[in-house]
Amino acid sequence: MLKPLKIPRGIANIFRIGNSTEIKIPEKWAYRPDQILESVGSESMKGELANNYLSVKSPISLSKGTPYVIADSLFEGYFVNGKR
Repeated sequence: MLKPLKIPRGIANIFRIGNSTEIKIPEKWAYRPDQILESVGSESMKGELANNYLSVKSPISLSKGTPYVIADSLFEGYFVNGKR
């Protein structure tokens, strides 16, 4: 299993093309990582770490209008959950 934190950021960004969604943080989600996780349905800490790694930000530091990358199930299935 390849972990997203073990592969270079540039490679992770290439793999995420077409396998992720970039959102702009609305005002009600600013500095609220729990709101982001509830909205995208991510229940695992590994999934959150992958999203943080791809976004180069932590949800606790996100302000209104900041872009945040959410990995799709294909990316998470391969790099986070280890399904091959």
